[in-house]
Amino acid sequence: MTKRPNLAAVPNITSLVALIFLLDGYRVNRFENPAAVEKAVRKGDPGGEISRKWKEIRPSLDKMASLPASIPGVVRLTQVRITFRFLASAYTSAALMLVVARFVLRLSYGELGEWLVISAAGVVPIAWLIGELANYRIAKKVEEFFENNPKSLEDIRSELKKTVQSFLYTLFHQIRRAGQDPKKFAFKMYNTDYEGIEVVGMPTRWAKYYLVSIKS
Repeated sequence: MTKRPNLAAVPNITSLVALIFLLDGYRVNRFENPAAVEKAVRKGDPGGEISRKWKEIRPSLDKMASLPASIPGVVRLTQVRITFRFLASAYTSAALMLVVARFVLRLSYGELGEWLVISAAGVVPIAWLIGELANYRIAKKVEEFFENNPKSLEDIRSELKKTVQSFLYTLFHQIRRAGQDPKKFAFKMYNTDYEGIEVVGMPTRWAKYYLVSIKS
């Protein structure tokens, strides 16, 4: 049976796992916004070893994330993704507020409100799907670029792997220090070429990551 993440019992582990997943994702061209992880790092480890390493690697993430903008078609697809994700979010928020107004506050929202709630059932999934398709096309274009330019960002990728490996060792020690068994903790990773981890769940059609745990 596949193990599921169970991280809440150990303080600061959740943010460390999120940091590891973020950096590991950059190795496979998944350039997610690091703002939320950065905030958690600063809050959970101010002035510590993790914060120091984060400051060292952060400029490299910016360099990697800026590269797709130079690939033909990526900027346009990014604008499509942002537009339709915003549309889905806006429709969802508006529909939820109207539902609350109608059924919780007992307020009438008229024919326009009824039309908005009903149309949201169709607009939201379509907008979400278009956003995901745009995201898929961006990923394919980026993959094609790196296939044609295999040496691009090679030094940064190597640096990322070393940093992730270091954080995995830190994760292991933090879990053990909390009196927990590392093998009971499963978390997501795109790459499995790190020392001290074992695969406990394989990628699926919709989830392109592995579930791994740390060898005890």
